[in-house]
Amino acid sequence: MFYAVLISSKNINPEFTMEIKNEWLNKPLSKQSFFVTHIVTYYRTDEVIQSFNNFVKKDFFDAIMNKVILSMFDIELL
Repeated sequence: MFYAVLISSKNINPEFTMEIKNEWLNKPLSKQSFFVTHIVTYYRTDEVIQSFNNFVKKDFFDAIMNKVILSMFDIELL
């Protein structure tokens, strides 16, 4: 099981989104996208049916996780 954060091309609730910068990723996205940090859910590995093999670089992961925690719990941990 793992937790997933929604990625959207729309910035509907800016207080809960983070723009994804291409330098954060191992390969660029085809269009401007955002992490939606207040919508998090969990999945089993067998429930994930498509993979783009695009990953957040370790240097930026903590900042994204901090925004998720802040968005969901109104506290900053990292």
